Amino acid sequence: VKDVAQIASVIGREFSFALLAELFTRDAAALRAALADLERAELIHRRGAGPDETYTFKHALLQDAAYDSLLRRDRERLHARLSEVLEARSPEAASQVPELLAHHFTAAGRLADALPYWMRAAELALGRSAYQERLAHLEAALRIARGLPDAGQARGRELELQLSRGGALMATQGYRAAATGDAFARAHELARELGDPRQSFAALRGLHGVHYTRAELDDALRVAEACLEIGDGGTDRQHRAVAHRLVGQTLFIGGRLPDARRHLEQALTLDPGPGASGVAALTGGGHRLMAPMFLAQVLWLQGFPDQARDLARRAVDEAGRLHGAFSVTANLFFYCLILGWRREYQALAEQAERIRELAGAHEIYEWASEGGLVVDWPRLVLGDTAEATALARRRLDAVRTLGGVMTPFKLALLAEILAREDPAEALEVIEEALALTARGERWSEPELLRVKANVLLGSDGDAAEACLHGSLRIARELGARAWELRGATDLAKLWCARGRPDDARQILAPVHAGFSEGHDTADLQDAKALLDRLAGECHAVPDGRP
Repeated sequence: VKDVAQIASVIGREFSFALLAELFTRDAAALRAALADLERAELIHRRGAGPDETYTFKHALLQDAAYDSLLRRDRERLHARLSEVLEARSPEAASQVPELLAHHFTAAGRLADALPYWMRAAELALGRSAYQERLAHLEAALRIARGLPDAGQARGRELELQLSRGGALMATQGYRAAATGDAFARAHELARELGDPRQSFAALRGLHGVHYTRAELDDALRVAEACLEIGDGGTDRQHRAVAHRLVGQTLFIGGRLPDARRHLEQALTLDPGPGASGVAALTGGGHRLMAPMFLAQVLWLQGFPDQARDLARRAVDEAGRLHGAFSVTANLFFYCLILGWRREYQALAEQAERIRELAGAHEIYEWASEGGLVVDWPRLVLGDTAEATALARRRLDAVRTLGGVMTPFKLALLAEILAREDPAEALEVIEEALALTARGERWSEPELLRVKANVLLGSDGDAAEACLHGSLRIARELGARAWELRGATDLAKLWCARGRPDDARQILAPVHAGFSEGHDTADLQDAKALLDRLAGECHAVPDGRP
């Protein structure tokens, strides 16, 4: 009876008669007698009858006690025998539940046999968007790989696993996490030792994500250009496409819009299509969709709101058809930015809810944290003032804690909300945002100055006007016509309120006329309404505000 309980404990909490019979060295009658004794003692429960009958330990502690009573050599021998039986009798186990064989080979001490099963289990977990599970399988594989007797083989396996581990950590802990950066840094070190440019490229791509999201833009651009050097030196179009995308997105966040657009359009030209392989899928594919997503952001800033929306929407649709939850949430996040900039808050709310559901269901830390402000954006803008202000203060703490790229823009969005009740607090927040642009994140600087101007209007109209002039100057310098339109509209309102309708019309009309699309967007409609008003008569209000 003790022998049967011990053998069963090696199989697991639940075990079948057929599998137990393969491991029990005595005859079937003795086995059935022992199982009957265990059942009468209420240590196990039986389900079914005949060859399909299965048993379950009544409590996990009973299984643990039986397992712990085995000598180590007997335990390893049983795990080894069980692994061989499963491989021979259940080929579907190898393809469908490889973690089962991985576990038994590992417990048997047959680590070289266990390694490919752990890797296969991680691959299947990625296909299910089970990112925490994938990380656990990769960690188990990595412990084995480091102990392989052949040093060259050990480094090669570790390189492969560190790349995959970095991708799993992106989803489960975020790009900014120290563990994510360490995984890609170690992978790059191993790739250089092994002289493997393709794997170097994959490691550098991961490192770029780490530096970029931390707003370490000089390092991000350096790494992106290293990827471009590798891509231009080879024949893989996908490498070159991804490299151009990395450079383009980094230039975008630095406010270098024409250069960013050139690289992002080159990425799309080189892109071999959704069915191509060649760049390791760090988080389940979909990396190619980031080029259209960043290009959409550039297009919106340059004054093409319809093209931006359509490009982003197509990327979201493709992600939903072909890729996992991480890629879908990433594309949804950037699509929501476009919708928010277009001030289409109902559509934004619908897409943001998808982010919340996917990030929660698949435990995707990166987009659960990044997407929080996007999810709340409609409530912040459209909600009751007191409720929106309280929510903004909660989000302010989260934005400061998370930090990283796009923090200045997020702070400006929150400052606009806070200004309704507490202009002094809003001014502090917008000054904090402007100070952060010194690290090179200039794409949203005109908007920050415009928000500051609106906060100052109630207390210092001249300072507000100076901020609007600064916003327009920088928007023109960057070629950001979307920000220029907003700045020109606010300055025209101010001049209209001060009795300067001709100046107001002259500052706004040419900016509005420069748009060839997006005339149904809120920004352009506001500008058109103001121009229509300016065509009549403009009167100042007593406090000098628009």
